[in-house]
Amino acid sequence: MFPDAMQMAVVKKDIYSVASNGRMLAVLATVTLAASIVIPAVFLLAVLLSPPDSPDLDRLAATLGSSSVVATEDAAGCPDGAAGCGDPRALVMGLILNGVLPLFFLMVPVTASSAMAAGAFIGEKEKNTLETLVCSPLPLKRIFAAKIMASFLVGAAASALSLAVTVSAVPAAVFLATGVFVPPGANWLIVAFLVSPAVSLIAISLIVRGSAKARSFEESQQRASFLVLPIVAAAAAQFGGLFIMDARAFLAAGAGLAVLALFVCRAAFARFRLEALFG
Repeated sequence: MFPDAMQMAVVKKDIYSVASNGRMLAVLATVTLAASIVIPAVFLLAVLLSPPDSPDLDRLAATLGSSSVVATEDAAGCPDGAAGCGDPRALVMGLILNGVLPLFFLMVPVTASSAMAAGAFIGEKEKNTLETLVCSPLPLKRIFAAKIMASFLVGAAASALSLAVTVSAVPAAVFLATGVFVPPGANWLIVAFLVSPAVSLIAISLIVRGSAKARSFEESQQRASFLVLPIVAAAAAQFGGLFIMDARAFLAAGAGLAVLALFVCRAAFARFRLEALFG
């Protein structure tokens, strides 16, 4: 069902409240900068400052699911004497860019959407506008849907910014340091258009419903912070070599999360009651 004019008014009001809320903007900016600049920079420095013939690069590549990368210019199809071609540091960064960083990237839509969703109804309570909102001609379920939509749009905007920075800055930095262009792989497309929206909807549905019962913004945001832990654990496990996330794995995970998102949204929508807001 497409949003009507009244729902869009609620969406616009919520998005404007984010733009005028310094605390919320600080959360969004911190997470976006961390995922798109700080974390990639740590990996870049660790790899690019290593000697090209370092055995640590070989071990790291093996951990990330690749064969030996040290002195593999011929195996990479690089002509003899080509400057920087087949540089093992670039090859390792390619593995990190397309295998590890997409998981860290998922912190952005989850955290941004959750931070927005955490204040969905708490913000109305704190501003004493909740009674006005529920007494409007807009049915309660459509108010709930508008809150989810606003949170999703904020998360999508933060994700788009983080994605653009990561997939452009990391290859550029690797090229400047090694002379090798490392392109973003299909994993990023799957994460951006399937996995990220699915995890955002799951987080938003749970947090918006929880926001109706929370007594303060801090309480609601604390609940939201726990949703980041599975993503951090998955990224750490991937980097530790416990499993390898290739395009097929991301696609399978995305499909499963999309089904779960649909179930969670429907369940949260069906159980949302007026009593929860004033209980």
